[in-house]
Parts: sequence; C-alpha cells; structure tokens
Amino acid sequence: MLTTSSLFLKIKTNPCLRFVGWFFFFNALFFWLAGLSYLHSILHSPTLFKNMMADYSSPAGQVLILFFTGINFISYMTVLAFIPAIVPALVALFYPKKTMVMGLSWILATLSLLLLIIDVQVYALFKFHLNQTIFGFIFSKEAHRVFNLSSVEQLIIYGVAMLILLVEWGLAYGVWYGIILPKRLMIGRFLVWGWSSLAVLSYFIMMLSLAVHHNNLLIQQASNLPLYNQLLGLLIPQKNAEELLNDFSEAHYMQAPYSHETIQYPLHPLNCQRPDAKRPYNIFLIMVDSLRFDSLQYMPYLQSFANESWQFLHHYSGGNSTQAGLFSLFYSIPGTYWNAALEQHVAPVLFDWLTQYQYKMRVIYSAEMRNPPLDKTIYQRVPDLAADGSLKKIESDWDRDSTDQALQFLRQEKKQHQALFLNVFYNAPHAYCNLAKIPIVYQPYQRVCSRIGMDNRVDREPYYNNYLNTVHFIDEQLQLLLKAIKDEGYWDNSIVIITSDHGQEFNENHQNYWGHASNYSVYQTKIPLLIHWPKQSSRKIAYRTSSYDLMPTLATRLFHCTNPRSDYSIGQDLLTATDRKPFIIAGSYATTGIIEPDRLTTIHTSGAISMTDQYLMPLSLSLLRKSIVRDVLLLQRTYYQK
Repeated sequence: MLTTSSLFLKIKTNPCLRFVGWFFFFNALFFWLAGLSYLHSILHSPTLFKNMMADYSSPAGQVLILFFTGINFISYMTVLAFIPAIVPALVALFYPKKTMVMGLSWILATLSLLLLIIDVQVYALFKFHLNQTIFGFIFSKEAHRVFNLSSVEQLIIYGVAMLILLVEWGLAYGVWYGIILPKRLMIGRFLVWGWSSLAVLSYFIMMLSLAVHHNNLLIQQASNLPLYNQLLGLLIPQKNAEELLNDFSEAHYMQAPYSHETIQYPLHPLNCQRPDAKRPYNIFLIMVDSLRFDSLQYMPYLQSFANESWQFLHHYSGGNSTQAGLFSLFYSIPGTYWNAALEQHVAPVLFDWLTQYQYKMRVIYSAEMRNPPLDKTIYQRVPDLAADGSLKKIESDWDRDSTDQALQFLRQEKKQHQALFLNVFYNAPHAYCNLAKIPIVYQPYQRVCSRIGMDNRVDREPYYNNYLNTVHFIDEQLQLLLKAIKDEGYWDNSIVIITSDHGQEFNENHQNYWGHASNYSVYQTKIPLLIHWPKQSSRKIAYRTSSYDLMPTLATRLFHCTNPRSDYSIGQDLLTATDRKPFIIAGSYATTGIIEPDRLTTIHTSGAISMTDQYLMPLSLSLLRKSIVRDVLLLQRTYYQK
C-alpha cells in the first residue's frame, strides 16, 4: 500500500519525479501572475458581497468573501498548472529518463501557459473562456480570415510564444541543476501540505455555502475561472454535479443545451403561391458585416437610399455573431437550432421558394463562408457557390471584387426573363484594423492595431475611426451597386434589402467590451434595416423589429403563404406593429440573450443566468422574469420533432 511517507520517499529517491514537482510548482507562480486579470474581474464584480440570494456586505462577511477568493484563486490556479504534470509524472515513475521527462515537461508547460494567456485575452475581450467553437476557428485553415489579426498582433503572439518557450526551458534547466542535483530542499513537503490545506479549505467553504446555506455568492465566481465548474464537479459525489453547479451559479433555471435532435422545420408543409407578376420581383439582399445601427450618419449615399425606403429605426439582429445573426435572418428561428440544421442538412424555407419559383440565385461573399459553415447550412442549395470568397490578397479588394462580380451578374442577366436572387456580403467593417487601400477620412486613426491587452484605459477614438473609415469605404461600394441596379433597369421590379449580421462595440459602456460576440447591448445587436419595395412609399418604422421578421414579410407579401407564421418563424411581418413579443432572442457561439426594453438577460448553455441593464450594469437584486425565460425556452424547443 502506498502511504504518504512511502510516496515522499519514492519522490525523494527519484530525481525525475522531484523535477516534475518543482518545475510545475514554479510554473504555478506563472499561472498566478497570468491569471491576475481573473482575480481582478472577481474583486470588481458588483455582486461580490451581495446578490439576490445572499448578503455578506457586513465587515465580517466581506472578510470571509475576500479570504475565500484569495485562497480559492491560489489553490485553483495551482491545480490548473499541475494538470499537465500528470503525463511527465507518470513517465518519470515508469521511465525515469532525464531527457524525456524534462522535454515533455517543457513542451506541456509551454502549451498550458500559452493557452492560459490566450484565454486571459479572450475573456478580457469577450467575457467567455476558450471553448470548442473558438478552437474550431483557431485550427481551421481559414483562421487568418476569421480573426483578422494585424501584423503587430501576429508579431506579439509569436513573440510571446517564443518568450514562453525560452523562459520554460530556462526554468527547467534551473530546476534540474539548481534544485534537483544539489542537496534536497526540505521545504518541498511543506509546500505540498500548504497547497493541499488551501485547496481543502476552499472546497469546504464552497460546499458549506452551497449545501448548508443554499446561496450562490461564492460559486458565482466560477464563471471568471476557466474550467472551474468542470473540475469542481469531479470532486462532488453526486451525479450531474457539473450541471448543478452551473445551474446554481446564477439562477435556478435550466436551459436545454444546443440540441442535435431531429429538427422539424417548417412545422407543416408551406402553402404558398407564385408572385403575381409575370416576372416576380427580384430580391437583392445586400449585407455588411458588423454594420452598426448608428453608421448611416457616416454613409451619405446609404442615408439617401434610406430616405426613399422603408427605414426600421429600432432593428435588432437575432445574434451578436455572424453565425447566429445570419441564421436568425434566413431561418427565422433561434440560433440554438444551428447544430440540428447543420447535421441534418436543413436549408431555410426561403430557398424552397426561390427554387420553386425558378429564381436564378447568385451569392457573393467577400470573405469565405466555411467558418462558420454557411455553405453547409444557409446556402447548401445554392448552385455554383463560391464558398472561399474573394481570392484577392488585400482585404479591401475583397469588397471591390464583390462589387465587380455583382455588377457583372446584373449586366449578364439584364436581358433574361428570369427573376433574380442576389445576395452580396461585404466584409470591411469586420476587418477594421486592415485599412490598406481604404481612404482615410476620419482621424486620428489606429495605424497599427494591437487589441491584445485592451482595457478601459485604452482610447477608443482611434479604433472607432478605423471602423468609420471602413464604413465610409463600404458606402462607396453600395453607391456603385445601387446605381447599377437603377441604371440596368432593375429598380422598379426589385426588392432591395440592406442590413447586417451584428454590430461592433468599442467600449461605449465602459465595461471593457470590444468587438462582438460577447454581450447583447445595442452596440453588438442593433443594426440597420433598409428596404426598397417597388410601388411603395418611403416610411420610418419606430417600433422594435428583428431579423426574424424578414422571412415572414417575404412569405406573406411576395410569396402569398397562408400558413401561420409560427410554422416557419418566430418573427412577425415587418409592417405589422401589433402581436409582437416583448423580447428578442439573440444568439451567440456560447450563450443566448433575451433583449427587453429595460434589461438584458443572458442564458448560458449550462443554464446559468445573469441580468444587466441596457448599459451592462448587473441587476443583482432584480427578480428573474420566469415567464419570459419560459417562453424563450419553449421557442427553443418548438422546431424539434415531438
């Protein structure tokens, strides 16, 4: 039987095992330093001492919370640092060769520390940790197009990786020749006992909080630490412990995870008719990645188009990311059905109509459409799909190329008698750090972007001006395309729709949010929607609409579908002000948002729920509107087979 004494004796007589222990102990110090931003997030949380379930705001209560926070952070980050040590420890136990153990420890420690630093940056910008979706993007062959890293950002990443490699190698060398070969340090045993005591104490306090006092004041810190609930769940002797921890982190309400069940979309066969005219209206859907609701004031030509069109002043995307935003527009159901649609090859009903009524389809994307796989979901029925996007090398040329392709298509089809569906998707505002060959209209601008380490102290104006310069550039492309639609004779017989997939935030709420896919504020979800409909006068719509509303509008006003809208959509006709839900469901890659006029509710795939006001300030004492959450969850189950 292996006792504690015999274990220490085995370690004492095995220099390779001693090396693993000391090497990863020093690596734990690096983890403490790298993870300080997690600790900062915890300590600056408005619900650190008080939330709707517990109040520890007394001096004694605050001391207890701070004590737990400190020991929990130290012990947990040490656990994370030692997870990679398992493999070299086993090798040292059964094959104690210095070169093998040192090399393996060096590589694993480097990778783990690099992943932690990446996670720190991801969490700082987006408020979620590395996950399967993000890893899928990172390791895809089109990763450079997805992340749009500037040359400086790439240089920083490579530089940090090389620095970690060198530091870890120096640490390995120093531990072996400075600690292992000389006389054994007696402090090692005390360090092990000290760390074990802290880990057990933090575990005991956490369990006391959950099991005895039935509050979530401590476990709510879990979302700030990577893999916390997953690892803690392994230590709780109860089935589905991780799910219970996630559920208890913010509220007692469970959301079904993104399902792979059989999708039933539409719910019933659609009864639609061919559009009235001999040649149905063309549909020209023009989209601009990351175009915000307030961009029109910087786009004079698009503003002039808006003045003669239907302009929806309070229009929201069904997502804060490309995947969820486009899914909500084309499928008109929540983005939680993405997995089922992808795996079961279910296309949007729009393409049933386009095929049935013999529309000629052309889809032109500036960027590639494989990450996320739009080519296997939304556009799976489009013939001759160019899924790789533009082949130009400079990103602004991607959009110029898209305009050129669209103009060529319009000229080629001018004399044909077939209705057209043209979908153009511009990219520049998404890649606002790449301004090559883009006119600089707004200054000061950020010549070289470095979004690594951004915080509330960073001046947002130069970055926002970068964005405005790309927006102005896109306005020029839209001018060319819209002019061609008029000049080639399409205008009077075409529905022209201009919108976006999501917005783009530049820390307007001073909560250190930059970009998109991280929250559901207006800066990430509110987008333009402009529609030219033949023989219809211009109008401004002031009630709230969403991207779910476009398909019902086409279904009823163009394709004369008589089915209930709920057969294929959770939206409403854009021009109908009544019978609108008091909320908008917005998806992302890791969460679901509920957008209400006075609050934003975020439901994580685990079931954890958090609430903020429109400015992202936590509503720690507000009660959950369970009836609305219930309605959202039902809508996320409606389109699965019963």
